[in-house]
Amino acid sequence: MFKKLLIASACFLGSLTFAQAQRQCGTPDVEQMLSISPKELREKFHKIEDHTTDFVRNFKQDKNTGVIIIPVVVHVVYNNTAQNITDAMIQSQINILNADFRRTNADKTNTPSAFAGVASDFEIEFKMATRDPQGNPTTGITRTSTTKTFFEYGGADAQGVFVKQATTGGKDAWDPRYYLNMWVCNFGGASADLLGYATFPTDAGTFKDGVVMSYKYFGLNPTLGGVYGYGRTTTHEVGHWLNLRHIWGDANCGNDQVTDTPTQQTSNGGCPAFPKTSCSNGANGDMFMNYMDYTNDQCMNMFTAGQKARGRALFATGGVRATFLASQGLGGGTTACPTALNTPAGLTSSAVTTNTATVAWTAVSGATSYNVNFKTTASTTWSNVTSATTSTSLTGLLASTAYEYRVQAVCGTTLSAFSANGTLTTTAAAVAYCASKGNSVADEWIGAVRLARSTTTIFSNTSGANAGYGNFTATAYTVGLGNALTITITPAWKATKYNEGYSVWIDYNRDGDFADAGEQVTSQAITQVTPITKSFTVPATASLGTTRMRVSMKYNGVPTACEAISYGEVEDYTLNIVTTAREAMEQSAGASTDFILYPNPAADKVTVRFENTVEQNKGTITIANAQGQIIKTQEFDAQELGMIEQIIDLQGVQKGFYLVKVSAEGLKEVRKLVVRNE
Repeated sequence: MFKKLLIASACFLGSLTFAQAQRQCGTPDVEQMLSISPKELREKFHKIEDHTTDFVRNFKQDKNTGVIIIPVVVHVVYNNTAQNITDAMIQSQINILNADFRRTNADKTNTPSAFAGVASDFEIEFKMATRDPQGNPTTGITRTSTTKTFFEYGGADAQGVFVKQATTGGKDAWDPRYYLNMWVCNFGGASADLLGYATFPTDAGTFKDGVVMSYKYFGLNPTLGGVYGYGRTTTHEVGHWLNLRHIWGDANCGNDQVTDTPTQQTSNGGCPAFPKTSCSNGANGDMFMNYMDYTNDQCMNMFTAGQKARGRALFATGGVRATFLASQGLGGGTTACPTALNTPAGLTSSAVTTNTATVAWTAVSGATSYNVNFKTTASTTWSNVTSATTSTSLTGLLASTAYEYRVQAVCGTTLSAFSANGTLTTTAAAVAYCASKGNSVADEWIGAVRLARSTTTIFSNTSGANAGYGNFTATAYTVGLGNALTITITPAWKATKYNEGYSVWIDYNRDGDFADAGEQVTSQAITQVTPITKSFTVPATASLGTTRMRVSMKYNGVPTACEAISYGEVEDYTLNIVTTAREAMEQSAGASTDFILYPNPAADKVTVRFENTVEQNKGTITIANAQGQIIKTQEFDAQELGMIEQIIDLQGVQKGFYLVKVSAEGLKEVRKLVVRNE
């Protein structure tokens, strides 16, 4: 079921939105924002919405034909070397934005066929500025060393603006009428789990206008995994900057003011299976793969035509971001594309490894970006990445495999022919990860292994010579989905024949190999016996039952085959992480339908209804305001299983937005509550 655009609805989403570790935005509820916003801001909101409505109605007459180019400046505000991210990492994020907004992302093939018809090329691209506001050449990157160890949205910095001002340890914006300002910094304090936040167009042209991101989640960082490591948080936040709302409309079965996104009950997390239905939205269910939902990075893959129309309205005549079309940040605004483009040539490859390679080509005059296809020579299906420069990195390649690649120049809807195919062959994989436990005591591993959940030891093996890690095998440990797990290994080597060193590998994503980024915990000389610690979280999307983790040792500098090692004997040591049904249920994605607040909005009283599944003496219900201050606490008797209803008196509670939290053993639920006490 698709929504109808409610022209008369005035849903003010506020000037800031942010995503936390569970991709929860802190934007106050619509009703509250309308009640507390200054009159001038409300009027600006209505003006933007009226303009957007008129534009959407006549979208086919959009006069800004072709691709709109947005000059970007990235302000890196850092306190240490790790926070001072590289130019390459910044460019990787720009590449991701362009792939997502132009729908050249490789994972677009994951869009269900039911939604493929409305999936859209936004025809907006992002380029690093080449001219600063004073007319000087620039890379589009500023770097500011700060004495502040972190920034926050909330706490002492209620509006999240300290990073945007030099006087408060940050960096002043470049003219926001002509540049998309992005600040990259470290978050902490009240925002320790913050991924990023952005302004809506109601702040267009002000010093606050732009996107703020944690340095940890800006750019392509596969070591973080598929949840936050693929740059989709920035795509989501730039969507807000382009006037897109959360796809569920920030309300139960709410309205995001877009006609071709299905109504859905609330946000989705993780990677739901298609279809996932709610709000009677029909056989196709939620559009959880939309960038404006809260699913994992690797599960997002589309914007819709309706979202495109809403975003491009900002750049039409009378739109609050129309000034970008006159920006000199790139020497011009909207690209005037030629009618034809030359075919790229001069293809080269470099930095070829077992699973990555860099390919490059000569620039094509008039091109604003390039499509790069690649495939194994044995395959008939091409994969695609987009690059705004004349080189790009190919990742996820297979070892010892021949590949073909080709390049196409792009400017708006003008495409060149593909180049002649270039070729490359990836290097051989490292020798198999052989844990050599020889046939004599002289070749034994000696060491200790400690397996812990948080700080509590749940297994310890301190066996010595002639035992190795044998006692660590085939032992089950109950660890709930989403729980933190730490492995500490203290190995030593008794023999000297193969004493080049050792490495520890953990197959923590459970795919049966150790070929993924981040799975080599450490490598050190054999003379060292420093404990090695690896911490990770058992994925919340793991299947019930046994999840295998593997710990193996290997030589550094071993021969090309394990059999060439004297006394060689392959050994894998396995942790069997067993998850429980109850913990799986608690960690499952999506909100529980067994926890209800009514009425909501409420006035003098609110009823809290939820299911109790664990017999216990007491539980508590708390109500906290937007600053996290608890203003109401009420205990409940939890000795009976089943549905519990509690009525909370709201006498004295001021009008506004609140969070209601139910806490008891095995139970933790949070919901939004709007109080209107007039």
